[in-house]
Amino acid sequence: MFQLIFYRRVPYEEQIKDLLRKKRYRETISLVEELDSQGEISKDMLSFLHAQIGYLLLFDLRFEEAVNQFLKSEKMEPSEVFPFIMRDPNRWSLVV
Repeated sequence: MFQLIFYRRVPYEEQIKDLLRKKRYRETISLVEELDSQGEISKDMLSFLHAQIGYLLLFDLRFEEAVNQFLKSEKMEPSEVFPFIMRDPNRWSLVV
């Protein structure tokens, strides 16, 4: 009797989605950085993923980690975070 085991390469997009669903952010960041170092991911996608991870960390109230991810995103603008921080218009909204 023989046992066969088949392996297939799982696309990195699926791996990232699965890790994010499970809130395994550090593993996701490691995977993204590894893909970047190997040249398997575009700079735009890398920037998008850092921003996405940042938002998920922000929603989990992990502010310092979220800011670090936002800073790694080249496409992320600080004004994109304000709607999540300042819900009600106040006298500072128009200044910012």
